[in-house]
Amino acid sequence: MTHKVFIFDSMMQKNVLFITDPIDSLEPGHDTSLGLMEAAIKHGDRVFVTTPKDFVINSDSHVGNIYAAVREVTSFAQQQHPTENKRVSAPVTNGTVVNMTLNYPPGSSAGKNSIAAPVAVLQRQDDRSDWSTQQIATRLHPKICVLNGGEATLSTEDKIAIVTDFPDLCPPSMITADADKLIGFAEHMKYEGDQKLVLKATQSYGGNDVKIIQLTDVNWQQQIRDYTQEKNATKRPMIVAQKFLSDVKNGDMRIFYINGKPIAAVNRVPSHEETLANMAQGGIGIAVPLRNISPTTMAAVHQVVDWGKRQGIVIVGVDVIGQDRPYITELNPGSPTGLIEAQEQLGQDVCSEAWVAVKEAIHEHQIAHGNLLSLHWQFISELFQHPGSYLANVAALAQRWLITRFS
Repeated sequence: MTHKVFIFDSMMQKNVLFITDPIDSLEPGHDTSLGLMEAAIKHGDRVFVTTPKDFVINSDSHVGNIYAAVREVTSFAQQQHPTENKRVSAPVTNGTVVNMTLNYPPGSSAGKNSIAAPVAVLQRQDDRSDWSTQQIATRLHPKICVLNGGEATLSTEDKIAIVTDFPDLCPPSMITADADKLIGFAEHMKYEGDQKLVLKATQSYGGNDVKIIQLTDVNWQQQIRDYTQEKNATKRPMIVAQKFLSDVKNGDMRIFYINGKPIAAVNRVPSHEETLANMAQGGIGIAVPLRNISPTTMAAVHQVVDWGKRQGIVIVGVDVIGQDRPYITELNPGSPTGLIEAQEQLGQDVCSEAWVAVKEAIHEHQIAHGNLLSLHWQFISELFQHPGSYLANVAALAQRWLITRFS
């Protein structure tokens, strides 16, 4: 796999902000966000972390009217995994909480009481249903590259998007909060010969809130009503009912794409006699070389990824079940796990490859928003890496920059 390597990257140390769950709650050796942070530090970038509750909007503030309380991740250190016999790489923070300006251009700040605005914000928390945080992300300075947040999140609800925009690629599905309609859908599945039905909450993750309904049970209709009532009692009543795919016994494959490019894949296999393949539910992640994935599967996934990138989703894991007839079940732009497992099993620096692809997306954003310095470095990169097509590539870059700059 080849990626562009930006010339003089070592001279371009940038502040990068990760919005995550509390960093102490992230699992070293497993959480993809930690793998990306460590790779960013290796590439010379400064990594800061915050949580949704640490954002502030102030109409009269000395640090800018949008800012966040952040901590810097300064390095990673090896430590013993708490439950497994292995060493893992864990984040080290300096412990100091500072304010980071978010409505100023990257590299600038509101004064001595704040640090420079980041070049990019990566929205990585598991639960992305806090719409106020998404709204804030749409109001950051336009030159800050927001990856997987703001408008992109608002327009691409993980489970809904697959059903609404790719009905030919997903299993037969229905999304509703109405128990009678779900029962009607289940009756149709039963008529088609299915003996099981999957129910899952639209705004859940990690295999939580997934229920398998045995359509041969005497009380299967009541089970659906109970599940619906439980979800209607929350602020998240919408439910996905989906055909149960028996091929899940062979694994639920997650293929990672960053900035439209395949990075790695992990097949999550359910533990003995279980039907959930999520690693958070006991599934076992087995790395799969990209060359071993069928062209049919890759073509289907790439179609979804291209659509997601147009919506602003740059970092994504796409879940696929089935080999002869692959079905795409979910789009995961939050914090999909599996990248570190792929790195460990394949013996290659997958997270660094992923971070290079992230930096490509950041550079593209900078070029599109009128950063002439970034455009200049991109020209030099093209000259060194693709001398034969230099003129054509540079002309295309310049044309895109001019159109964005003066449209």
